[in-house]
Amino acid sequence: MEPPAMTDMSQPTSMISFSQQLEGTMLTEAQSLSTQLSITGGQGGPGGHGHPQGIGGAGGTGMGPTVNITAQQLTLSTLASEQASQEDKIRAAQIGIHCPPPSRIFQRRKDILDKMHYFFTSNMGVQKIYLLHGLGGAGKTQIALKFVKEFRSNFSDVFFIDTSSIAAIDTGFKNIAVMKHFGNSQQDALLWLASNILEWLLVFDNADDPNINLQVFIPECDHGNIIITSRNPELCVHAGSDSLVSDMEEQDAVSLLLKSGVQKVTAGTEKIATEIVKVR
Repeated sequence: MEPPAMTDMSQPTSMISFSQQLEGTMLTEAQSLSTQLSITGGQGGPGGHGHPQGIGGAGGTGMGPTVNITAQQLTLSTLASEQASQEDKIRAAQIGIHCPPPSRIFQRRKDILDKMHYFFTSNMGVQKIYLLHGLGGAGKTQIALKFVKEFRSNFSDVFFIDTSSIAAIDTGFKNIAVMKHFGNSQQDALLWLASNILEWLLVFDNADDPNINLQVFIPECDHGNIIITSRNPELCVHAGSDSLVSDMEEQDAVSLLLKSGVQKVTAGTEKIATEIVKVR
């Protein structure tokens, strides 16, 4: 009987790719190894007890092949894949694609919120895009967040995307894909939004950069809802309706001043707040 074949691994530092089932776990390696991989036949068993005539018994049956693996790095592929997937989910949850709450002292802009509510509830069967535009600090983002808080039940999902840069947009869409278990890229997220005929809402916040073509990030479909906040009024070309966010009405300004600076509202404090607002 011929002895088991030996595998020659005479180049210990060469690039080696292999996969070996070892104790039920798939190990993979595609990097330079610092030591040899040797695969040899097992040793034969001990000889049998001698017969009375002095002839030794037959040799024992050889054991199966022995695998000795010594390497600098071994990747446990199945566990690594699961770990990466879990890390993506955690990262998506940490970064957040859901809208944060509006500011505690935000004063409700009833005129704009009512207009937005009418727009999103009266145009059924089409994709609806609303633009909030105005100077920085005017309250565009706070109005969008207040709208989401008050009318969240009208939408199947709400996704909040920082649109200030291409990198931020890509991260936002990736988080949507991961959260919905639909891949992990911007294109995966756009495909999910386009293929799910639901009343989802996208909030594109701070879409101020004129060099970013926002059109490529709008899902190509006839459903869904989008709110855009921007300093750029030219984005009206994408919107079915819009509001210029500028100075508050006098009563809104008085209410904001009282909410932020007075613990108890009285006729006297309201009169003082009104006089302060009129001075501006």
